[in-house]
Amino acid sequence: MDDGKVCVNTPGSYECSCAAEYTGDGINCTKVELPCPPHELLDGEYCFRYLVVDPEHPSFTASDACANIESGHPATIRTMMDYQTLNAILLDKLVPDGDMTTKILGPWIGLDDRYMAGVYRWRDGSLLSPTDYQVWAEGPPRMRPVGGRPEPRCVHLVSDPENYGTRDFKWTELLCSELARYVCDTEKTNEQVNLCQPALAGMPNGKISCSDGWQQGSTCEFECNEGYELMGPSSSVTCLGPYMLWSNILPQCVESVCSPVISAPNSGSVSCTNGNKVSSRCAFSCDNGYSIHGSPEIECRQNLTWSDSKACCVDSCPPKARMDLIFIMDSSGSIGEENFKTMKQFVKNVYERFTLSDEFTRIAVVTFHSVVQLANDTEWFYSKTELDNAIDSLQFAGKGTLTGQALTFTREHLIGKREGSTNVVIAVTDGNSKDNSKAAAAELRNMNVHVMAVGITGSHLRDLSMIASKPASENVLSLSQVEDINDVIDVVGRRVCNFQC
Repeated sequence: MDDGKVCVNTPGSYECSCAAEYTGDGINCTKVELPCPPHELLDGEYCFRYLVVDPEHPSFTASDACANIESGHPATIRTMMDYQTLNAILLDKLVPDGDMTTKILGPWIGLDDRYMAGVYRWRDGSLLSPTDYQVWAEGPPRMRPVGGRPEPRCVHLVSDPENYGTRDFKWTELLCSELARYVCDTEKTNEQVNLCQPALAGMPNGKISCSDGWQQGSTCEFECNEGYELMGPSSSVTCLGPYMLWSNILPQCVESVCSPVISAPNSGSVSCTNGNKVSSRCAFSCDNGYSIHGSPEIECRQNLTWSDSKACCVDSCPPKARMDLIFIMDSSGSIGEENFKTMKQFVKNVYERFTLSDEFTRIAVVTFHSVVQLANDTEWFYSKTELDNAIDSLQFAGKGTLTGQALTFTREHLIGKREGSTNVVIAVTDGNSKDNSKAAAAELRNMNVHVMAVGITGSHLRDLSMIASKPASENVLSLSQVEDINDVIDVVGRRVCNFQC
């Protein structure tokens, strides 16, 4: 602006007009002295012109009213004289004579953090300065967290003698959407603001496109670079006159990250190509003795969600299965001594694949013929060496087949003895029972025990299927056909290893 003129560039030319408080044809402009209205107070640069007593106006509505109706803006208070002048008006207009106790809500003033969270500015866009005369009721303002989304705070005046110790009005805060009175003032300096404030000097991590720069009526669109998202109430603002303020809080570009933030799984690690940002790929790995459960790799998508849930690391199962594994071994005459030797080796091959300990797998061995008994008179084995010795010492009895009694003995003495442990029974027999094995097996399964039946040469497969859990195709096996012990281990693993993180 030069000599009261405001000139705007146009394609191939420019246009000039006289600024506010000037008159003329745009080429020659003359300053017009505008005195304060009669009976109002003049304080240097400002005229306090208009006080709205009705306390029912949000801050931004009050600002619009000052600009559009009263040709002013909410009061700016930078000096002690500014404060004393407005305080005197408020005491005169709002406080009943002689009232020294009632709390009186005063008007908004032109101070808020609408443009940027945590940064207080006056309505002309200038920052609240440490040199500005400040009369906070209870210490400094409680600013919004930088980058946060809560509603902006606006400053207004309150007279509360009982809490403040004075009838004078003090600064305090409200959400800008709450209701209060307002007061307007009119600037009387020779410096006319002809661009919207605050200046849009650039947008970190994004770009701004304006229809007419920062001039009145110009609309500016905000757009973020890839990997960033727009945070704010609107993607555009318009420059409003006459006091050249943007129509809304200016948005910001914040880094786009997927939620939740990915961290390493327990007993494992994670490696991401670009942290938690869009398009980053995170790969999970587990320490020795643990295996991945879930997707081993996930990607942060454009909609800021992960392509899958975070993977976790679980104890390798098998061998680390928490179960009570019970072998029921048929030593009756119909088995034969050679088959009994094969049976013993089969049992060893199975438990060799599991970790024996008090924390993981413990094993019991029940033998039966016409008598049911525990191997080596030991209920549970926690050591493979001890168990190997016990299996090696088993002798073929060659007597009757009381399969039902063996199943009942197992249910009564060995099932449900350890909290959090899965019970698995592997019965190795020919199915040629002399008692009611079907009913005994049903009672065992009803206790949530998984039962597998492994038959030897010449087994009665129909009788074995009545013992085993369903489906029979998985849980009834023939010892002569078990070429790969993994067939048995897979069935046990599916039952025991639930892979819950």
